[in-house]
Amino acid sequence: MNEISISKHLLIPTFICALSLIIVIYKRKILIAKSNKNLFISVVVFLSLYLFVVGNSLFCDIYYQWNLNM
Repeated sequence: MNEISISKHLLIPTFICALSLIIVIYKRKILIAKSNKNLFISVVVFLSLYLFVVGNSLFCDIYYQWNLNM
């Protein structure tokens, strides 16, 4: 049985996106006060969709490697 390797080109953007989404949501009052509310909503939606796409591809990559090793 081969070792399952996690793709670093998918793992690093997932962590960066998750951390930046947490920071943006945590500091939302400061960001809304300094800029437009529409900008805040757009950033949150973009980061959420990006996290969904990259996280899903990371999950599928690990799942397919696991199935190939069975």
